Amino acid sequence: MRCSESGSCRIAHLDLVRRIYPVTDALPLYCSGPEVHCGDLVTYNRQPATVVFVIERGEYTADFPADDWSHYGRGFMIRFENSALLMLEDADEDLVLIRRAP
Repeated sequence: MRCSESGSCRIAHLDLVRRIYPVTDALPLYCSGPEVHCGDLVTYNRQPATVVFVIERGEYTADFPADDWSHYGRGFMIRFENSALLMLEDADEDLVLIRRAP
């Protein structure tokens, strides 16, 4: 199967992963399938970053406590090396897991 420029294969893959692993349906997943975890080293649009909290998992770093961020209800935040922050409700094809936190 050939992928279109729009990324339809990635969307189909994510839908398939969510059907195979229904217990993680409410948890954010990378397009490649694994769950998003606090502390993950990632790239977003090829820029290095770290996941600093994941609301659905109840995972927060000391610098980003639940009291300050859980009111969003869902999603996760990444912090780039220049300290810029990006809040996402769902992972997209620009978010790539590099490795899990040590």
